[in-house]
Amino acid sequence: MKIIYTLLITFVIVFESEATNYYLSASGNDGNAGTTPASPWKSISKLNTVTYAPGDTVFFKRSEVFPGTIVVNQGGNSSSSLVFTAYGAGDSPIIIGSEDVTGWTASGNYYTAPYTGTVVNFFMNGKEQTLARYPNEHVYLTLDSAQTLYLHDAALTSLNANLINGSGICVHTSQWSWEKANVSSFSGDKITYGSAMLKAINNYGYFLNNNLTHLDTAREWYYDAGAHILYYYPPAGVNPNTKTCSVSVYPNGMELGHGVSHVYILHCAFENQSNAGVQIGNASNQHITIDGCYFSGQYNYGVNAKGKYCRITDSYFREVDGIAVLVTGVGSMVDHTYFINNGVTRENGLGGQLNGTALMCASDSNYFHHNIIDSTGYCGISADGAYNVVERNVINHAMLIENDGAALKGWGPGTMHSIYRNNFISNSDGNTEGTHQAGFVTPAIYFDFSVNNCTIANNTVYNHSKKGIFQNSSNHHNTIMGNVIHGGSFLLDLNGTDLAPSAVPITNMVIKHNSFFSKDNNSLIIRQVDYMGNFNAGTLDSNYYFQPYTPNRYAMRILGMTSTYYTFPSWKATGNDPHTVKSFVSWTYPVSYDTLIMNKTDNSVSINLGTDKFLDLDSNVICGSVILEPYSSKILIATHVDCLTGIEEDINAGQIMLYPNPASHEVRIPGPLNLPVSTYEITDTYGRIVLAGSMDPGKGSVNIQSLSPGLYFITLKNDKIYRAKLIRE
Repeated sequence: MKIIYTLLITFVIVFESEATNYYLSASGNDGNAGTTPASPWKSISKLNTVTYAPGDTVFFKRSEVFPGTIVVNQGGNSSSSLVFTAYGAGDSPIIIGSEDVTGWTASGNYYTAPYTGTVVNFFMNGKEQTLARYPNEHVYLTLDSAQTLYLHDAALTSLNANLINGSGICVHTSQWSWEKANVSSFSGDKITYGSAMLKAINNYGYFLNNNLTHLDTAREWYYDAGAHILYYYPPAGVNPNTKTCSVSVYPNGMELGHGVSHVYILHCAFENQSNAGVQIGNASNQHITIDGCYFSGQYNYGVNAKGKYCRITDSYFREVDGIAVLVTGVGSMVDHTYFINNGVTRENGLGGQLNGTALMCASDSNYFHHNIIDSTGYCGISADGAYNVVERNVINHAMLIENDGAALKGWGPGTMHSIYRNNFISNSDGNTEGTHQAGFVTPAIYFDFSVNNCTIANNTVYNHSKKGIFQNSSNHHNTIMGNVIHGGSFLLDLNGTDLAPSAVPITNMVIKHNSFFSKDNNSLIIRQVDYMGNFNAGTLDSNYYFQPYTPNRYAMRILGMTSTYYTFPSWKATGNDPHTVKSFVSWTYPVSYDTLIMNKTDNSVSINLGTDKFLDLDSNVICGSVILEPYSSKILIATHVDCLTGIEEDINAGQIMLYPNPASHEVRIPGPLNLPVSTYEITDTYGRIVLAGSMDPGKGSVNIQSLSPGLYFITLKNDKIYRAKLIRE
């Protein structure tokens, strides 16, 4: 690797004797000295008069709110950073980008309030509300055809012109993009946009917004800039005068000027800015650290990091509309940070492709690790560029509003020599809402068009019903090794060529030591698209291909318009996978005796398997426990044999039936064991015993209130072993 890690992290804080401390408190006074906790300033506008020196520290009082934009035109140096942090007790101080709106008056179903200013977003009690739209959420108009500056829709001729004129418009221009503009004109079946979009796909969805005539549903709002009136349709029974209502007015929480470097931002919160929480706006900015900070409610970015060698660590991003973190400078790091529920609105944020991504980079030599991403509109991590490392991240529920992207994605010929390893991905199947006959099947991991010399290694994909790993046309010299794909429609998809005449094949791939395990009788281990008839992706060998349900669905090759399905022997006859292991079990769907055990920690973990005997994918017997290395997983197959006694389990559902299941308080096992006493054990998905005891069949019940919600296994033992799945709700 060409990444020089010493360049990634060089952040030094030195407090020199000549450095100045500045204090701000909401109860302060701008006439104070501002240099001690006893005489703090009140406002950010006063702070912005300071000329900073290296080693200076700015303290904001905890549990207090500071409206405005911090403008930083001087920074620190390599031996002495400029620091922004907190003092006192309580929660982090909030740099707020919104201001309150009061004086609401009821007017029919909605309320109005006077407000003068530019309104970008509206919040009630800190929760973003919906800009008035037509049709309402999850319902769309459907265009007939479009160009970059207009669309046609015959249904428009029956709509009232007041719904359209003066509105905004949000169009699903492609499977990967919702774009927005203003309606510049409307006539007949044609709407003309005020700014260009992609040419939208025929029969795709769109909607109108930002018009008073659209205000007909609870939690919608509209601002009349000409009359300076804010409109809000609250939930039933809610009076906005009793709530905190606010509008975004300040573009950024902090702006770093040209050349500002060595700034350390610690334990501060940034909320409701109309552009970014922190705007690192220049490539000349270097060594900016954001540590232990909180971001929410930003319209475009949580952090827009154009500088070099920046770091975001131990921070939290929630409900950012656009891109939570955008990195376009080299040598930066994002680590140990939470991204929760970002980019999930179609009409807000930047619009266009990449909007809704939790963590996006378009530069080289960056390092993204140990992040938790849960619920994001588009990609979880989209890492374009060279020599990037993306490892030990956990991504869940990506692709909530799009269906052509991935939880983990790289794009283009400039994406090369990067490593994507030891990540966990789940529940990221994509969303086809507003599409017409959407043909794209969303993958968990996606290399798109000419990605080259990159590595996908030791990642785990589970609870994902679509594609596992997808390699698109013209990719070359990539290595896919040691991954575990547990379920999916196409576990490995090699789209070897695009449609002629622009066909570019996939070449020189190395695909080894992966575990592809089908959980569906219709899924394929490999889908190989070969429109030109000369497909040779590279080396496929020494993998595990488990399709325990349908023997002729190990692989499918598409040549032209003809699809050919392969059994494992016929697939090997094509010259692929001479040493690959096929499924040695055969089940009737939906029966499954496999289990996926995972370790999402930095330490080796011993997983207790109880007394059950398991097999690994090489048919080796495993009893007692198994060691998992950090950020790794393993698929095991239950044999239903006790390791100690050799007694077979009887897993016939008719002999052990749990009721109710799912259950929240007590689970009963009606009658048929006919034995005086049975012992029971309840284990979690890691094989750990969480409840155990003896049970009288006359009572036939177990109290499970102490268990957390989730999946468990209950085992009853006497002269046989009876086992069933239990869901605690």
